[in-house]
Amino acid sequence: MENKLISIIIPSYNRRDFICRAIDSVLKQNYNDIEIIIVDDGSTDGTLEFLKEQYKNKKNIFLYKNEKNSGAGFSRKVGYSKARGAYLIFMDDDDYYTNYEFFKHAIDIFSKMKNVGMVSSSSTIEYVKENKFEDSIMNIKGLIEKSEYLSEFQQKYMKSSSTFTTIFRKQTLDEANFDNVEMVNDSSIYLRALIAGDAYILDEISGVYRVHSKNITFNLSVDFIIENLIEKRKVYDEIIKRKLLEDTDEWLKKQVLLTTEYYVQYNNTKDEDFTKLISWCENNSGAFSKEIVNKLKVLREKNKKKKVFLMAYARQNLGDDLFIKMLLDRYPMQEFYMKIKNPEFLSELDKSYNNLHIIEGMDTDEELFNTDVNKYDTYIYIGGSIFMEGGKVYNLSPKFYDFIKRCKQNNKSFCYVSCNYGPYQTQEYFNLSRKTFAECTDICFRDKYSYNLFKDIKTVRYAPDFAFTYPINKKDKIKNSVGISIIDLSIRKDLKNKEQDYLNMLIRNIKKYLDDGKSVYLYSFCQHEGDEKTIDRILEKFKDNDKIKAVKYDGNIDKFLSIYSQMEYMICSRFHAMILSSIANQKMYIMSYSKKIDNVLEDLKIQAPIIYFKDINSELEINLNSFKSVENSLINSIIEKAANQENGVKKAIME
Repeated sequence: MENKLISIIIPSYNRRDFICRAIDSVLKQNYNDIEIIIVDDGSTDGTLEFLKEQYKNKKNIFLYKNEKNSGAGFSRKVGYSKARGAYLIFMDDDDYYTNYEFFKHAIDIFSKMKNVGMVSSSSTIEYVKENKFEDSIMNIKGLIEKSEYLSEFQQKYMKSSSTFTTIFRKQTLDEANFDNVEMVNDSSIYLRALIAGDAYILDEISGVYRVHSKNITFNLSVDFIIENLIEKRKVYDEIIKRKLLEDTDEWLKKQVLLTTEYYVQYNNTKDEDFTKLISWCENNSGAFSKEIVNKLKVLREKNKKKKVFLMAYARQNLGDDLFIKMLLDRYPMQEFYMKIKNPEFLSELDKSYNNLHIIEGMDTDEELFNTDVNKYDTYIYIGGSIFMEGGKVYNLSPKFYDFIKRCKQNNKSFCYVSCNYGPYQTQEYFNLSRKTFAECTDICFRDKYSYNLFKDIKTVRYAPDFAFTYPINKKDKIKNSVGISIIDLSIRKDLKNKEQDYLNMLIRNIKKYLDDGKSVYLYSFCQHEGDEKTIDRILEKFKDNDKIKAVKYDGNIDKFLSIYSQMEYMICSRFHAMILSSIANQKMYIMSYSKKIDNVLEDLKIQAPIIYFKDINSELEINLNSFKSVENSLINSIIEKAANQENGVKKAIME
């Protein structure tokens, strides 16, 4: 009788809270001929004991424990040695299946195609911290011959995000001498399978690969990298022996560069570690060793850590904090410095990012003027409404202009990101702006009105707001939920007379939403600007009603957006509420307090119902049926264009 048993190998270390979801998703498969092999790698949270009790009635679940913590690769090899199945899956303990036909579909392919050594599929990536899901679709489909896949592995042809979305024929791995593999990670498993068998890629998503931090791993050891290279060198030897490729040296060059360039670019490489890596490449990279070594030396020089001075309206305002977080995420190898009188405003970001350094002090043009420009390598001013004549945070002034001139004279980049211009009152301020923009390295406006004022200056560019590129969750929505971003009109001179009408109007509409069975969430983007004070005044009218909640931004962006993104409807009174709701695929209604909102809506052709604060009255009814979301094709186009916002910053930091 043909063996069609699938052995699912799950290494685990202190994942008691996650592993049951992985196991249960395997048990839900519409395929019964399975065994689950769990190798506990010395957990200290009682994982093994918990599983013994939880699955004591399951005869096809087998538990093993390593004598000491030995790593996931070692645990996979233990599982491999225990497996009885003709087919294997290497699964992480926090991933899970959502497609319960995957096993059956894969076995059907194996049965029809005896030369196939692995059947793979696509996955959904879950960024746990950000509460965001993103489909990761394989760029190949159907049958692909082993030599073709090998020749362009991780170049033209990608692998699946994780091995749990692939089923391997055990005979294929045996023929590829899998027992002798020392470094058992995703790439080594795939490469060994491709040595001895073809691949078949199903056109389906099989499950969810969970990422607990969206940052790339930046603390890899050089020894870990060399172990990866040694395994690739073994595969290279097998390719030669089996005569699988014509240009084997070119293949080795590509694979060595793939691993080493990643390490050099994304890790703070010590001199001794870099020397060790170079030594290995010189002795083990074949005919291209000199070329590889030269490329790595150039890359390391290019990616040396820079000191970046960052300016922003850092008052625990969600919009500006988003900009800061995005730069910290995208340039983790650079050191960012910010000066602020009250460091508490940035305490959450400071706790979360090792590459952010807070200096207690004044964030003014006077303070900047007194700074030695050579103290930092690059200066970045994260925008917003920063060119309002008479502003207090790093206000544009003759002293500010003088500082930017000194930056240029000393070859220090000064970039503005995602800003808009005005309002201004005097020609003198406008002329000073022109002089300043001409001296800076790059300035990218987020609206065409501002851009058109200065487009004749070569350093001036336009792209949609930087926040459009933020990876927010688009899928999960709380049914019948209505979110409202709240602002305090009492601090806005031109709208202060509308404060009571605004409050009465909101209270009136909230009552209607609650009566209609909706749940209401009031969002404060910035306590410093009075949002929370206004929310508290509204909540006074709804005491003891658990259908209305306040969501107050406290500096934890991920926590705030994980709730915000789940709204079905959103009344957007904040500029960045409009942007976040657009990318979160929410039905929205816009309340405009500023020309900057109108300009962006016009620039991007966003069609949504809008009311101007100057026209608000107590009787205004905001009907949920009128709310609109932005079409996917339009928002995708906007996101693609918004990526150009950081071009100047990228060049300043990375070159």
